[in-house]
Amino acid sequence: MSKEVLISVFNDFSPLAFGRDENDGPNSGKRFRDEKLLPIWNDYDKIKVDFSGFEASPGSSFLSSAFLELISKCGFSYSEVKKKLDIYPKDSVYPSSVEHLLDRAKV
Repeated sequence: MSKEVLISVFNDFSPLAFGRDENDGPNSGKRFRDEKLLPIWNDYDKIKVDFSGFEASPGSSFLSSAFLELISKCGFSYSEVKKKLDIYPKDSVYPSSVEHLLDRAKV
């Protein structure tokens, strides 16, 4: 049985999630990655990240810093990140946006 966790970006992080790093504001993708993903990375087989609640997208800078940089800066492999992350809601732009970003790092 796999161990899973669900993180609501809107409720568990910030309804004002935006930007790449602290230069873009206090609720950046880097902060989300560093405070929400990395501390639990090794504790779960699957990390479900839910973007429900946003009227406007946190943007590609947020998504890139939060997810792509798990590969490019944190040293995780493409396959590990793809296997571990599950992005919601499935009928939104987020799953395909994150997949597109991760595919840029595929070796």
